[in-house]
Amino acid sequence: QQLSDEEVFEPSQSKRRFVLCTTDYVECVLIPPLIQRLKRLAPGVTIEIRILRDTLPEAELASGEIDLVLGFDEYMQVPGYLGKETWLTEPLAGLVRADLPMAAPALAECGDEPALPAERISLSQLIEMPHVFHSPLGTSEASLDRYLKTLGFSRTISVNSQSYMSAAAIVSQSDHLLVLPSMVAELLASHWPLKSLPLPEDVPDYHLNCVWHPVHAQQPALIWLKALMKELVNPE
Repeated sequence: QQLSDEEVFEPSQSKRRFVLCTTDYVECVLIPPLIQRLKRLAPGVTIEIRILRDTLPEAELASGEIDLVLGFDEYMQVPGYLGKETWLTEPLAGLVRADLPMAAPALAECGDEPALPAERISLSQLIEMPHVFHSPLGTSEASLDRYLKTLGFSRTISVNSQSYMSAAAIVSQSDHLLVLPSMVAELLASHWPLKSLPLPEDVPDYHLNCVWHPVHAQQPALIWLKALMKELVNPE
């Protein structure tokens, strides 16, 4: 491939099919605006989505069967020989039913600074409230659990769900808490009787990564798609 001439890629004329392996987060947040942009720039280009499982599809990336993998650090370990970029750093949020009363946090211990807004998930609530755990890859632990362990705490997971929709349905009819990336939390809260609340500031963020195989890195079509998607994730 390195010795051969790369085909010229004309988005407006292309019938290229791109295969993306990713999580339901990307399906919810990134794919809809991508499809709208393709409709204008490259109407003949199609997108196939494959769900990311518990192992990175290295062989499929090498063969070109899969063009890009998009996922969070906690979902995948990326070997050093693969290309990788972090496209987005996003805070987590807590999702609860819209009419669930949340106790106001205590006043600051030092000085006369005002208390944080009542509509916020406190550390004690993270520990005490029952959780719905969104686990698309069937994992039993997330970055939040590792964060709580460093403080000597753990949370109670009452329900495991592999779908944002089912997790949102459970939370909307219970006193449970669902922790997930803030953009998805806001999206679900706009369609369900739910409210999205910030978490304690020390809770680690999510990092959305794009992964590709270096043997295909110079393909004009792939370079174009990566640039387009990166622009959608981080608009100027």
